[in-house]
Amino acid sequence: MNRVTSYLIALVLSILVAALFAALWYGAYTENTYLQKALDETRAENQQLKTEVKSLSDQLNAKSRELSDTLLKLQEAQKQLEEKTQQLTEVQSQLDKARQDLATTRAELDRARAELANAKSQIADLTTRVSLLRAELERLNATYQRLSQMVYGGKNMVDTANNLLSRIQLTAPNVGDTWNFEIIYRFEQLTLQSGYFTRWELEFTIYDNVEIETTESIWLSVFTPSEFEKWRNGYDAKSLTEGRGYLRFTPLANGTYIIVLYNNLGRDVIFDLTYRRWVTWTYYDIVPPNPRRPYVVGSPLIPAREIFKMFAIYNYWYNHRHELAEAIRGQLQRGYAFSAGDLNLTRDVLYALSLAALLKSAGLEVSFAAISTSWKEPLRPASIVPVVKFTSPISTPLLNNTYNIMYEVIEPIGWIRTMWWHSRDVWGQVLYVLLDTYNVNVIERVDYGRETTVPFNVIYVPEVTRLE
Repeated sequence: MNRVTSYLIALVLSILVAALFAALWYGAYTENTYLQKALDETRAENQQLKTEVKSLSDQLNAKSRELSDTLLKLQEAQKQLEEKTQQLTEVQSQLDKARQDLATTRAELDRARAELANAKSQIADLTTRVSLLRAELERLNATYQRLSQMVYGGKNMVDTANNLLSRIQLTAPNVGDTWNFEIIYRFEQLTLQSGYFTRWELEFTIYDNVEIETTESIWLSVFTPSEFEKWRNGYDAKSLTEGRGYLRFTPLANGTYIIVLYNNLGRDVIFDLTYRRWVTWTYYDIVPPNPRRPYVVGSPLIPAREIFKMFAIYNYWYNHRHELAEAIRGQLQRGYAFSAGDLNLTRDVLYALSLAALLKSAGLEVSFAAISTSWKEPLRPASIVPVVKFTSPISTPLLNNTYNIMYEVIEPIGWIRTMWWHSRDVWGQVLYVLLDTYNVNVIERVDYGRETTVPFNVIYVPEVTRLE
């Protein structure tokens, strides 16, 4: 029973299980059919989706390619943009510079306009000035012609003087190795009351020799300053030398001396006085062991002896110029039809001719220079002065140095005034010395401060002045 029951139960359970399985199978079948249908639909949809995905993928790839192209184009555009930006910056900079240049150009244009206006004004002014300058040039040309005529007038004057020099003759003193360079003053109609004295205070050297001569026998004496003070105050004093109407004195030392002229004749006197002072200079080519002083020394290949001779003859002429000038006047009046149109026989011209005649007689190369003494017309020839030419075969300053040294030591003794000019040529050194014969007219009054020498311009010197 139990076994039947068990079989029944087992059968029932099997039937239940089979029914359950059938139900489950049917449900599964139904669901599977549904699922199959859904799967088919899903597959169809999936296929459609795949198709769409493929389409989308293709589109995406196309878009990607387009995007890549676009990106490349964008990068290119970005690069071009940067380049354009840089170009724009450069253009902007150029524009700014152009604006600045434009402003500068405008400023320059304004300045140029102003300068143009100023230039036009200057052109007008220059046109006026050109007209004035042309007129001035014409005046200057006329002045040049007039001045040229004056200079040629000086040449004509020199030519006339040289022609006269060839027709006159004076004999120069013989100048050896020594010469007494002297200066002589002559005073006329001096007055001195009875019991009064006058004095001169002079500087002398141990080489000086002094002579004083008067036409009245007044007392002459020489004192040192201290002894003179004693004598003037009535004390016993010792004079260095004394005499009546004549006195000669050689100083024992360099210094100041007092020359006294005392009228103790018991009456007022009117007298003439001659004052002579000289120094004996010696010339040496080579200084000996015991030279005689004072002396001057020559230089090799330098015409030093001729320079010494010129100074000596000048000094001789200065002290005898009046008689020598009159001798020349007499020769010209007797033997030459003188043309006053070129040169007037004034005293200064006769002085120049007489000195030149002495220098020519001594063998020196002498000519003349035309001078002007006018302040108003400084190139109008007025007179002549002698010119002596010295040459040396060596081209060194030794020639003019020798001249200067000799002039400086000798000049204080006798009145000598010169101008000189030197140059070099193919033969060596040339020295031209102009001897002042013009101012001797007033020199004695100059020494006493009553007149001054006359400055003059040298207009023409042969071989020196260019006429071109």
